[in-house]
Amino acid sequence: MALNPDKTDCILFGTRHIDITTVNVVDTTATLKEKIKILGVTVDNHLTMDSQVSEICQSAFYHIRALRHIRPVITDEVAKTIACSIVTSRLDYANSVLYGISAKNIHRLQQMQNALVRVVLSSSASNFSHSTDMLCYLHLLPVQYRIQFKLALLAFNARNNAPLYLSCLLHNYVPGRSLHPSQSNLLCVP
Repeated sequence: MALNPDKTDCILFGTRHIDITTVNVVDTTATLKEKIKILGVTVDNHLTMDSQVSEICQSAFYHIRALRHIRPVITDEVAKTIACSIVTSRLDYANSVLYGISAKNIHRLQQMQNALVRVVLSSSASNFSHSTDMLCYLHLLPVQYRIQFKLALLAFNARNNAPLYLSCLLHNYVPGRSLHPSQSNLLCVP
């Protein structure tokens, strides 16, 4: 088996002051990249997720502009369905990796989501005083809460529906004395 350097992506996660540009593996030299795409998620070498957020916003705004062009001729229900299937699915795909990203990136994603709801509710936008009201009307969570919900859902499924090798990694929180949270199914932080 041989390593093909043309098809190999290498990335080094670390500080900004590393001067390594290539890696030698089995007598084959591979060039380190600043960002790579893994399963549709773009990861940069500083783990800032700026590239991933930029790609999500770019793709979503393209589809929002397309939806804006056809919005006058479709009903509110059809607009909501299109928005959820095309744009919101991009926002939700692998969004659990966005946990802990900068406030600037959260703000960029929130602006994209706000633009989407304004286009979907363009016929009745004057009935709402703020984009948060529009999100509530469409039963959508703001971006920050979508990310937290996804993590909570993954933890719940890992605890209740996952194979034993995953569920055994999660441990129940047991307080040192009798407290109210002991009945709330909390997990220990490792």
